Amino acid sequence: MPFKKIEIKKKSSYVADQIIESIQKGIYKVGDKLPPEKQIVKETGVSRPSVRTALLALQIVGIVEGRAGAGTYVKQKVGTTQRKFEVLSMLEGSEGLFEVLEALKALEEGVVKLAAKKATPNDVEKIKESLELVHKATESRNYEQFEKADRDFHMAIIKSCKSSLIEAALCPFVDIVGQKLWKKMKRYSLNEEQMTETIKEHQRIFDALRDKDEELMSKEMVEHLAKSEKRFLGISEKSSQKEVK
Repeated sequence: MPFKKIEIKKKSSYVADQIIESIQKGIYKVGDKLPPEKQIVKETGVSRPSVRTALLALQIVGIVEGRAGAGTYVKQKVGTTQRKFEVLSMLEGSEGLFEVLEALKALEEGVVKLAAKKATPNDVEKIKESLELVHKATESRNYEQFEKADRDFHMAIIKSCKSSLIEAALCPFVDIVGQKLWKKMKRYSLNEEQMTETIKEHQRIFDALRDKDEELMSKEMVEHLAKSEKRFLGISEKSSQKEVK
């Protein structure tokens, strides 16, 4: 596969661009399997998160499809520049998805311990209210409200730490979730079952916070963020045990 070394900022955009060009040139036809992520990483010299982000953007617009445990396949031809522009504009306007998730997992593990320790009864009530909004959004199948309530839940936990430094460090990451690619990703990967799973994870986090169980809350948050990443990838709990090649 004629991938090239990439040494510029939006590396995911250029990975997607090269895949699209390969499809347009007939190197990969509809039904063909793309090389494994590891191979694309090696040939382009970019990180695996950048490759994953590019492949997910291509899935969202319907150019490729990911099959759990089987890899990524070409789904449609790319006959117009509009399709290419749609993918690249999404990637250029967003931060790296998996880099953000990795950062959140690293930062929130400690933050939730502090939240469990410092949250006041008023903070607990606000977090509970945001959790109830997540429930209502799920019941009404309102994805837009669900996304907002999900964000507000995490923001309420951050604010309960009573630290302007923590807010300054974490709020930008939470705000990134509102970017174009993130929203499209959530709409693409989210269904009723996954919304229900998210509620259960949020409930366990809230219960640990209410009980001021710092270790349990940290564990539940880390598991929630890890499962969120799996949902983005479209990997079921059953198939996530083996690497998608």
